[in-house]
Amino acid sequence: MAEEIPINRLPNQETTFYYNGNTFTIHLFQWRNLMYADISMNGNPISQGTRCMPNDYVIQTETTTNIGGNFKFICVDNEYPFWTLFNKSQRLEFIPDEEM
Repeated sequence: MAEEIPINRLPNQETTFYYNGNTFTIHLFQWRNLMYADISMNGNPISQGTRCMPNDYVIQTETTTNIGGNFKFICVDNEYPFWTLFNKSQRLEFIPDEEM
């Protein structure tokens, strides 16, 4: 089952998410008018400087098979993820492999 990851309405933030014995650190940051993400698992980078897209997976490589799922921004009206809309019309979820 997909799990919502708590994020704040801040342009630069870091949150921790635990799944299946692993610790994920998610750093979300604004550059110009877009949001980007750095993601690490157990202290090892798995995605860096990835542009956040509406209703699409954050990690765009085969790396996801090693982590058990992927992160996805759920965005109303397909608006690009942006911190002023977090927890309003946008949220970040972790989607397990079996639901992808």
